[in-house]
Amino acid sequence: MKPIYRGWLIELLGVMGLSSLQWLLTPILNLGEILHLNDNAFRLLAIFLVLASWGGWWLFRKVRAGHQDDSFIRALLKDFGGTEDEESAQQRVDHLAHRFKEALVLFRKNGPPKRLVEQSWYVLIGAPGSGKTTALLQSGLHYPLKHQTGHAMVAGVAGTRHCDWFFTNEAVLIDTAGRYTTQDSHESLDALEWKTFLRLLKKHRPRHPLNGIILTVAFTDLIEGDAAAIESLSKSLRDRIVEINGSLKGHLPVYLMLTKADRVLGFNECFHDLTAEERTQVWGETLILEDPITSPKVSDLMMLYQRSVERLLPFIGSRLAKENDPQAKTLILFFPEQLAIIESQLEILLKGVLDVQSGDQPAWLRGVYMTSATQNGTPIDRLLEGMSSGFGLSFPLAEAFTGIGKSYFTQALFARVIFPESSVATFDEDLIRQERLRRKSLRVGLAALSMIILFYFFALFLTESKRLDESTSKVTASAQWHSTGSDDLNSVRSEVLSRLDQWTPHETRSSMSFGFWRQGTGVDKALQMAYQEQLIRSFKPLLLRDIESVLRQESLAPVEQYDLLKAAMMLSKPEHWDADAVRAILLSHSQVLRWSSSFVAHLNELLVLPPSLAVVDEPLLNGVRNRLLRMPPIVLLMARFHEVMATNDAPRDLILQSAAGPLADQLFITGDGTGRGDVTIPSLYTADGYHKVFLPQLPGFMVSVLKDHWVLHGLQHAPTVAEAARLYGDLEQAYLKQYFESWHKALNDLTIKEMPSLESSVAQIDVLQSSSNPLALILEIIERETTLVAEDKLQNSLHVPLEGGGLTLPISQTPLLALKSSFKKLIEAGHDTAEDLSPLTEILMHLTPIKEGLLDRQLDGSRSSVILTRVHEVRRAQEQLPEPLRRWIGSLLDHYATQAK
Repeated sequence: MKPIYRGWLIELLGVMGLSSLQWLLTPILNLGEILHLNDNAFRLLAIFLVLASWGGWWLFRKVRAGHQDDSFIRALLKDFGGTEDEESAQQRVDHLAHRFKEALVLFRKNGPPKRLVEQSWYVLIGAPGSGKTTALLQSGLHYPLKHQTGHAMVAGVAGTRHCDWFFTNEAVLIDTAGRYTTQDSHESLDALEWKTFLRLLKKHRPRHPLNGIILTVAFTDLIEGDAAAIESLSKSLRDRIVEINGSLKGHLPVYLMLTKADRVLGFNECFHDLTAEERTQVWGETLILEDPITSPKVSDLMMLYQRSVERLLPFIGSRLAKENDPQAKTLILFFPEQLAIIESQLEILLKGVLDVQSGDQPAWLRGVYMTSATQNGTPIDRLLEGMSSGFGLSFPLAEAFTGIGKSYFTQALFARVIFPESSVATFDEDLIRQERLRRKSLRVGLAALSMIILFYFFALFLTESKRLDESTSKVTASAQWHSTGSDDLNSVRSEVLSRLDQWTPHETRSSMSFGFWRQGTGVDKALQMAYQEQLIRSFKPLLLRDIESVLRQESLAPVEQYDLLKAAMMLSKPEHWDADAVRAILLSHSQVLRWSSSFVAHLNELLVLPPSLAVVDEPLLNGVRNRLLRMPPIVLLMARFHEVMATNDAPRDLILQSAAGPLADQLFITGDGTGRGDVTIPSLYTADGYHKVFLPQLPGFMVSVLKDHWVLHGLQHAPTVAEAARLYGDLEQAYLKQYFESWHKALNDLTIKEMPSLESSVAQIDVLQSSSNPLALILEIIERETTLVAEDKLQNSLHVPLEGGGLTLPISQTPLLALKSSFKKLIEAGHDTAEDLSPLTEILMHLTPIKEGLLDRQLDGSRSSVILTRVHEVRRAQEQLPEPLRRWIGSLLDHYATQAK
């Protein structure tokens, strides 16, 4: 049976099996009354849709197959080029198109079931007269066209007009003209048209544009050619391989066929009496297929050739015993030696083929094979036939003088070595993977789906009855089980989790709810209820004991105490219940609680249940609450505030050295004097942090603070507007205090850099007097980052949205103004006005005489005294500057005074 019919039959059987399963299982499936699947008319309609879908898909593939082949041929004809004039070129196109389409119709009718673009495609490359065409004609392969047209091949079209196409049942073989290999005639035109053809192949055969390359080298070229000629031939072969691999962006296997072995002395005497079957053997060896693909070594290929020659020795012995002619015996005896003589030439050839330029892919030679094929007819017959075909004449050959061509070691080489490796070529791996998956899905999808459904319900039938009994016993055992209540928390945890882990949280939503067993739904509900009961009766007390054990730790941070207190109160009293809040608290502190993934899974199941009462250690909770109430409220408030702020996307931290410009490294170092590290302002305490994080998050944070007021004060004491305003005022004041401290600490960490030489000190003064003065830039940064709100835009109130409308809290502008005033003098020290220069600018101007004095390397006492005088004059102005500007200028003056002395 042809493969196409086998595939069609498998698909039909799969569709029929799926339809039968659908008919039989529809009454069992509980998919809802809306679908009415128990109705026979509906079941018939569903089966019809399955059959119609399969039939439509099969027809679509059939039409698409012919369309792809036709589009490929049209693309070849469209790209036809040549040197002929337009009229003759069009006539040739029409003639070749007719021949090619006629051959394609015969090929589809008599050839293999595969489409043309699905066949394996190989290209033969070799020098003129290397025996490519003869090897194909005498290979013993089956050519479907030969029985109809009398010709095994079709002349090339378009970009392949210098090639012949051989259609076989196994593959399409492209026999290139020898001049394509050597490129000794119309080089640019031949190369351009061939690359165009390769692009068409890649477009229409994206998975495997070509499946391999067959190199043909005649023994006569190796025997008669000198080293230079063989190197030239190997370079031509290598260039063609690189060209094909590069154009197709792939790595193709290459098979080296040494043809015309009958021209080696002793060949005919050795093998002339071989039977037709014996002549089909493979004479040569193939390298082991490796993954990943590696280029073979010349030594490995030479070893294959030598082993192939050594294989002859037993055969030579038997032939010598049978041969009676002394001259023939001599030729037979020295035949292996003749083969060994050309090893050096073969090695030159292999080195040239495998040698690659930088960036090129090496040839993937799979093996070396010896072949021989003789043409039909006598030599004069072949000469006359070539002349007649060249003049377009028909020359009948005399039958009495027609010889019969023979081939040696060719047929099995194609059928057993080359064609079975049609899939080893590598191209776009993702595309190959997708194509392979698509083909498999189309061929076995329906059958596989039928088998999966059948296996699923069969396995369900075998297992669900047993599961029903097990589930029933599990429900009974769960109702009778109670925790031991041991004082050892670890042992209780292990005991409870081992009990709960006997069924997963999702086991209660098993396959029985799919409707296979109607009674399964009731058991599932009982199992669900038993599991939930254990969660409330055993797991929830364990959860509270875990929280209580952590709350007893004295080293626990106030915010962690507050969060766990809140979670414990929510778990124990339904009036406080908020499942999302409990989940967020417990998961954020899971490292402190040290819970396993199994524990967290059961916790998530517990939190979806309605709230319920639970026993909790009230004295412990009251102690934690009182401990938190004794500390200043702002401490806990700020800790909660930072916890909330840490979960939000914040701007980048501000690095003062980077913000002060590229010259800052010549002026500043860190406070420790090492110069390593950056002076950083946390992003929360920058203008961006204030406007993009603090202010947007503040209403939501105040909402959570007011809503959680009950955690420390109970439900009976609701916060008043005055208390809420006080909390906000304390929060803002504490925030701005930390804002000021962050900037104060950062500015104190900046220290003036002492220069090691007079030249570097002069350069430093140049930096201070430049337009990119880091000191001035630092003052601008301080002004920008500490003036958070302009005085005319200060906000007088903040609306906090709460249930029932919310609260409007009055806001005091004092903290913001206080922050701005803290840096006011420092900022004004660098402000120039239209009438007066700033103190900083005047001081920097007075550094000019100091710089001029430092430029004189031969300092005498009088010159030093002048510098010291200038330093003393500047110091009087420096002492009037605010900190840290006073410290920075003072450090500069101290250093310059030291260098002047």
